[in-house]
Amino acid sequence: MAVSFGTMRTALADQENELSDDEFVGEDNESESRGIQSVEIAGQLIDVLCTAPKDTALKQLSALAGMPPSKAHRYMASLVRIGIARQDDNGRYNLGPLALRLGLAAIGQSDIIQAAGRATEKLARELGLSVHLNVWGDWGPVVVRLEQGASPVISTVRLGSVLPLTRSATGLVYLAFSNSSITAPVVERELAAHALPIDRDELASRVEATRAQGFAAVGGLLIPGLAAICAPVFDFQNELACAITVTGADVTITDPAGRFVEQLCSSCARISAEFGSTAPHR
Repeated sequence: MAVSFGTMRTALADQENELSDDEFVGEDNESESRGIQSVEIAGQLIDVLCTAPKDTALKQLSALAGMPPSKAHRYMASLVRIGIARQDDNGRYNLGPLALRLGLAAIGQSDIIQAAGRATEKLARELGLSVHLNVWGDWGPVVVRLEQGASPVISTVRLGSVLPLTRSATGLVYLAFSNSSITAPVVERELAAHALPIDRDELASRVEATRAQGFAAVGGLLIPGLAAICAPVFDFQNELACAITVTGADVTITDPAGRFVEQLCSSCARISAEFGSTAPHR
């Protein structure tokens, strides 16, 4: 069947308009609010990755993002190439190295986090131990800075590690000083997933002790052979902004009257006061 030049030109124009509509969004393409639709669609998938369980299948990702799997697959291929996402050998997806760098960079731009980061480095240098800075993430406290002192410890804790609420000094601080509506779902998930049962009454007692003394101390609870102490940093609204944790191989670091606890708690109290907090500290 013959097709006229006019018909072809109309079809091409329609196709061009369709591509243009797909690329640009906003009420006025000449205004500053004009955006690129494909970037916004990719953003939907990135947002899903931030809250989805580890090792998520494409079908689940696409369902959570509300798009067909074939469409999600094309976007995920690009996100993997640039490092926002990564795909394992089984075809499942997680956030990638660029996503980690973006998250850490965003956190690092907070003034109070910058101050806490400097304190983390100073504590590691002065105490000679491993010290890490933690902020709250969707799945629990996340290590956003890790400094090794003169006597570094061998540990599974890494930059980006999510620490358990029920089995770490850091977790106890978040349970003691954060809103329970935020921490309760994470606790229930941990209790359901943990192979060994955790005594709820004992956990509650640990949380209360942490709240009363102003810091948390554990010995070998998360990693056998390692002790840890953790203290909170509060913002001007007296809400938990972050927490600093010191770890070492000697359980004496948990001594409430010792210099390790004293220096950690004093450092956190100074940062809190600097940023307008009136919350009581040890």
